[in-house]
Amino acid sequence: MLGGTRAVVRAVALAATAAVTVAVAVTVAVPGLGPSGAGADTAPPAGESATFAADDLPTWQTNGTVWTVAVVGHTVYAGGNFTKVRPPGAAPGDPRELSRVGLAAFDIGTGNPLPFSHTVTGTPFASTSTFPDCDNIGTNQWICDAVWKIDAAPDGSKIYVGGDFTAIDGQPRSKIAAFDTATGALDPSFRPVLSSRVRALEVNATTVYAGGNFTTASGQVRTRLAAFARTSGALLPWRPSASNTVFAMVLSKDQARLVLGGNFDTVNGVAIHGLAAVDPITGASTPWSSRPIPAGTYINGQRRNYSWVTDLTVDIDTVYASANGQGAVAFDGRLAANPNTGAIRWIDNCLGATQALALVGNVLYSGSHAHNCAATGNGFPELTPRTYHRLLAETARPGTGTPTLLHWWPDTNGGFTAYNQGPRGMSSDGRYLWVGGDFTRVNARNQQGLTRFGALPTVADTGGPQPLPAPTVTQQGVGSLKVTWKATYDKDNKHLRYEVIRDDVTAPPLAVLDADSVPWAPPILSFVDAGLAPGSQHRYRIRAADPFNNRTSSSSSPLVTAPATSPFGRYAQSVLGTAANLYLRLGETYGGVATDTVGTNHGSYISTTLGVPGALPSEPGTTGIRTSGTSTAVRTSKALTAPGRFSYELWFRTTSISGGKLVGFGNSGTGGSTSYDRHVYLNNTGKLTFGVYLAGARTVTTVGSYNNGQWHQVVASFGPSGLRLYVDGALRASNAITSAVTYTGFWRLGGDTLGGTWPNRGSSANLAASLDDFSIYPTELTGAQVAAHYHASGR
Repeated sequence: MLGGTRAVVRAVALAATAAVTVAVAVTVAVPGLGPSGAGADTAPPAGESATFAADDLPTWQTNGTVWTVAVVGHTVYAGGNFTKVRPPGAAPGDPRELSRVGLAAFDIGTGNPLPFSHTVTGTPFASTSTFPDCDNIGTNQWICDAVWKIDAAPDGSKIYVGGDFTAIDGQPRSKIAAFDTATGALDPSFRPVLSSRVRALEVNATTVYAGGNFTTASGQVRTRLAAFARTSGALLPWRPSASNTVFAMVLSKDQARLVLGGNFDTVNGVAIHGLAAVDPITGASTPWSSRPIPAGTYINGQRRNYSWVTDLTVDIDTVYASANGQGAVAFDGRLAANPNTGAIRWIDNCLGATQALALVGNVLYSGSHAHNCAATGNGFPELTPRTYHRLLAETARPGTGTPTLLHWWPDTNGGFTAYNQGPRGMSSDGRYLWVGGDFTRVNARNQQGLTRFGALPTVADTGGPQPLPAPTVTQQGVGSLKVTWKATYDKDNKHLRYEVIRDDVTAPPLAVLDADSVPWAPPILSFVDAGLAPGSQHRYRIRAADPFNNRTSSSSSPLVTAPATSPFGRYAQSVLGTAANLYLRLGETYGGVATDTVGTNHGSYISTTLGVPGALPSEPGTTGIRTSGTSTAVRTSKALTAPGRFSYELWFRTTSISGGKLVGFGNSGTGGSTSYDRHVYLNNTGKLTFGVYLAGARTVTTVGSYNNGQWHQVVASFGPSGLRLYVDGALRASNAITSAVTYTGFWRLGGDTLGGTWPNRGSSANLAASLDDFSIYPTELTGAQVAAHYHASGR
């Protein structure tokens, strides 16, 4: 969904040109944000839950993967595949490293290690197969010695660990063990023996439930599920079965259901994939009405397009599940269900495997490698190149419909393993959120295996907005300069304040503007500095601040001269005199912003070369751009309703023999559009097609070709007079179509999606070309006006 605009201007100035009056304005167009700018952060609007601060706190690291973390009082236990821990910021091999093999404990408030120290080991085995979750210790030699899960007794007196180990501190412990939290000692009485890996644990006052890959427990048949007396470790008669790995389990708050998650196809012999529930006393299956986790199909003996549950958490009346998927239609996101019936409360279909959950109040935190949350409220689309948001927060109780992503954007990298995952385990006490995984960087700083975040007021929000580039400054009129910049974002505050600083004077700022932004769609803002002395030179920079006054400042722009005469030549004056409502001159030589001369629908430059020779002899000294031919080159920032009457004009030069889109309107402000029309594109021979969509493509195509390496003017006009396509001042093609589909979108230059039934397409959707001066008008230009513009160019 494309949302609205939220902006406040607290300083206003006007600047007049010979042809147009321009008001200071802020343009904020953020896909996914509605008019209210919903999305919680550390300073949320009234009625919204606050998130943790996104600033990662100093925390000791590991030298390997942390698969699980568990908060018990003031202690955080971590388990995984690691042999050392080291201070924050330290490189591997630092002399301050401490030995911690598979298990470690840390102070929740300082992130420092505690004396709790044990050595988890496995038994080497030989195999010609590959075991990506085990350690390769030689040719066809492997050892599995990981801790996969930690859970605590309700009273906090003991922790229970499950994994792939066979000994702890040299004492036999087969896949499961217990420790006294007061002394840190290995429990001598709790000694069950399981035949294979334990991946899931759930503990209540009397019982330890285990799930995983095993088929026997303490010498008796137990098919991936078993239960033990919490104090003695004695095997209990409870014996439900699962057909494949159990990765997670959680008791409902009333203790009446044990919910199971995993990659199984049956529980107790009854077909049910991925998510089920059993009685914690008898082991019998309990009602579970939904089937939200796709089981997939088998092709040539291999399963395709399936998902499995990776983690579970629960509150008073809801169980939350995370999923990993394989294949084109697999489920990768999160869901919420009634633990007594299995009835689905909501499903979040973000794409990108989710591995860990933590529930804090009404906020559900998750660790994933999410790359497409377009179907989720406040979600982000698939971007090219693919962009991951590995830590997310969303509303746990959305009321109706799907949950909404909250404004919380800390991040990790994908880590050092082949999975490209990052976060693997989460745990919180409400004051701190601890995250373990296979990452090696957090918030773009080196930090391996373990990190943590704090909630206000336990910690302060000290992280400022992300860096922002120098603003673009363009001559606007006599004694008038327009300052335009692409806004930044803050990892945990969506609402920022921007201060415009002239000539490095720090106080007071020329203007203060407020705007919301998200990482994938920062708004483009502008301010007109009028009344300057003609001929004076000025530079500008922008300062951004969050609600806690954490600040980031851009570098300064180059010096720009306030014009003593109109900066517009004959062609620009003809465009302005025809009342263009968008005018991108494409003459910037630095920065990432294409300034809208007549308004605030500025453009973003993408994969574009600036400052190339321009098209217009009547505009000496002006430049154009060169597109890459691999992506959109310019994308406007303001979400608009597709116009029913318009004209647009663009100058282009190309020798491409693979075609591509010159101009188009598309519904995506970031990635490729799924609705798109009102476009002009070239085919492989250089012929131009202009078309709109109305129950099919409605187009006109030129007879001549225009990929001859010369500059050409193209004007596309649509309205009651039909489709009209002009090239170099003359009408080249037309028809009587007067209606087109309506949707919300953005103008794009140099490429966008182009497929389906559109005729006369080239082999590429993106055009390699030089472009100059793009303008849009709210009317149908007449042939005389088009010809006048062409002649005003000096060609």
